[in-house]
Amino acid sequence: MKKYLILFSATLLALATIVLPGFIADSNVLEAEIYSVKAKDMNHTVSASGKLQYKAGRPVRVDHAGIFGQSFVRNGDEVSEGDPLFSYYQMDDAYLTLLHSYGGTQGLEALLGGLSGQTDTSALLEQAKQHCTLETVNAPAGGTVNGLSAHGDELLEKDTAVLKLTESRTMEIPVEINESYIEQIHTGQKAEIVFTALPDEHFSGEVTAIADQAEQTNGLTGKDTTVQVTITLTEPENEGLRVGYSASCTIITATDHHVLVLPYEVVRTDDEGDYVYLAKDGKVSLQRITTGTEYKEGIRILEGLREGDSVILNADHTYDGQKLRTEEPHA
Repeated sequence: MKKYLILFSATLLALATIVLPGFIADSNVLEAEIYSVKAKDMNHTVSASGKLQYKAGRPVRVDHAGIFGQSFVRNGDEVSEGDPLFSYYQMDDAYLTLLHSYGGTQGLEALLGGLSGQTDTSALLEQAKQHCTLETVNAPAGGTVNGLSAHGDELLEKDTAVLKLTESRTMEIPVEINESYIEQIHTGQKAEIVFTALPDEHFSGEVTAIADQAEQTNGLTGKDTTVQVTITLTEPENEGLRVGYSASCTIITATDHHVLVLPYEVVRTDDEGDYVYLAKDGKVSLQRITTGTEYKEGIRILEGLREGDSVILNADHTYDGQKLRTEEPHA
């Protein structure tokens, strides 16, 4: 019996001598995910958000000062030449001159407010209407109503634009661009658009207008100086789009052609600079690199890599010279 025990133990020892080194070796082999380095065209971009609206068109103004009456249309309505748009109480010029002379103020709202002696001018407005002519303003041409915001009893100075008419149903998005980036923006640049209501659809646009003046707008850290930029949709009208939808716009300001780019997560840094781990001849190879422009999708590699190199993605617990097995490369 003792002889068989000795023989069994010797067999186990022999097997261990053969299998164990292989097991230990296997435990030190990295199962590597590979990113294949390829040259790409990379865009420089500026992002902003805004609301979808119909293209601003021909303004429809009032010829005299007065008081808004009622609207016969809504934004987005199609009208023909001669269709009624809105009414207003047209204030007689002689009466208005008399009020200015009596009140000693300029501007219709300031004038009526001063005459009433209080902020509530409703009673005075009703009296003023008795000296006004109720006029209906008709569409000077056919088009789509846009930009209507006036409401009942709103005071209208002479030449106030009450609404706009555009000859087509072209849609656009006004966005505010910070003054730090406005020099990068030019008309004709392409834009990519995603609407909050349609997150899985992507639309194309083009910068069609840049305002001549900057304005102060509310930002995350207080007041920002911005310039309004208009992005016009370049695709045929989509039935799923509605005026007022929130849009995220990415304006393409420039393109770098045929550059090497890596995902940010594979680039590592130590005291000597940036580096990556390459899959090379069945082993891990540490490779020093020089990085450049940072894009939304990754960082440009200026030196240290060539197109076709295999960069290890899952290299958190690896080391130079480690053996590896590779999987299919990621593009």
